[in-house]
Amino acid sequence: MMKKVLVSLLVLAGFSSYAQDYKPWKLTVAGGYARPWNKGGKSGFVYSAEPQYGVSNFFDIGLRLEQAFINRPEVLNGLAYDSEAKSALSGMATLNYNIRLATTVKLYAGTGVGLYRFGSSQKTINGQPYTLKTATRTGLLLRTGLKIEQWSAELAYNFIPSVTDKSTTTGDKLVGKNSYFTIKVGYTFGGGLKE
Repeated sequence: MMKKVLVSLLVLAGFSSYAQDYKPWKLTVAGGYARPWNKGGKSGFVYSAEPQYGVSNFFDIGLRLEQAFINRPEVLNGLAYDSEAKSALSGMATLNYNIRLATTVKLYAGTGVGLYRFGSSQKTINGQPYTLKTATRTGLLLRTGLKIEQWSAELAYNFIPSVTDKSTTTGDKLVGKNSYFTIKVGYTFGGGLKE
């Protein structure tokens, strides 16, 4: 009888230890380089914070908050001009798929959908005034990365619909190209792997 109780206690202790070692909640903070996807504009710095929940070893769901300090290109008749909008703010729901290569190494690919916000931009070109108003657009995130222990390196593409303004005199359209990509290095606090 004592042997059965002892075995049961050992099994219970093992499950308890397992539950304590695996921490599904984590927070990744990252920073790096951001560049407009289209030609023109100016590159800059990007930073993000992303709380995530590990549903399993394979899937993480999260909420990414990011600011990219870029000047999007604004295109008129094939010519690109810098924007007065100096950054893009975003908040989006994310999903990552993890491929475990070793105990502390994994590849991941992910996607997300959410809202991006750019400030307004005004300019006069060839005597014609154009105003691209402050806009919030629904956008899509595609990304891939490598994680070694708590460190990660990631390449991401942010697909965001353009904004336009049309001259009432000439009919020409000024188009703000909002899409951009990033290269970031990050560190993850918390989290763990199920064995």
